[in-house]
Amino acid sequence: MIKITKGKEPAEWTEERNTPGISYETTHKDALRLALLEEQGWLCGYCMRRVSFAAGTQTDTRIEHLKPRTLSLSEGKPEETLAYGNMILCCNGDIDGSRNLHCDASKGEKEIHFTPFEAVAIATISYSSKDGSIKSSNETYDSDLNNVLNLNHPILAANRLAVIKGLVKEMGRKTWKKSDIVHKISYYSGRNAKGQLHEYCGVVIWYLNKKLRQFA
Repeated sequence: MIKITKGKEPAEWTEERNTPGISYETTHKDALRLALLEEQGWLCGYCMRRVSFAAGTQTDTRIEHLKPRTLSLSEGKPEETLAYGNMILCCNGDIDGSRNLHCDASKGEKEIHFTPFEAVAIATISYSSKDGSIKSSNETYDSDLNNVLNLNHPILAANRLAVIKGLVKEMGRKTWKKSDIVHKISYYSGRNAKGQLHEYCGVVIWYLNKKLRQFA
């Protein structure tokens, strides 16, 4: 998982949510989806899988409300269901079609105790070099990762492990200096010409930072 830096909501969404009598269900969401995707570097806000979207086309991406809409509505706060700062974009949550759901599809209307906007929370996350599993040093966050978001879905874990193994293989080809690792972190923290982050970049950055600390 990576930290998401929220930007300004798109003007189209500002106009949309300020329409008298509007509800989330009746809004047009193309501009909203695109803004969220660009903000996240075209990655799922939870699992870091590549996601895509083209305006005017069918999409299986999911707009995630960090505070569930049902909760906002039960509290008499419908405006929260339209709040850009409460949203991220997620993948379809069914990576292999088996209905072993993950990410927003697994979370549904449940709450989690952190958000991808919090650097402190993201800093608690690590990955296993043995099986690609994700975990948090915070027991509550760890439960959210496993039991609410299901981010240790076997295929997600296998994909993360493949990324780690590829990096280990690359680093085994030469002796890496501190400056090499810093350069690599910068590369994986950056975006390509299309504004895309690297798929599963958070795994790579975590691993490289772990190696960087060995130089301290």
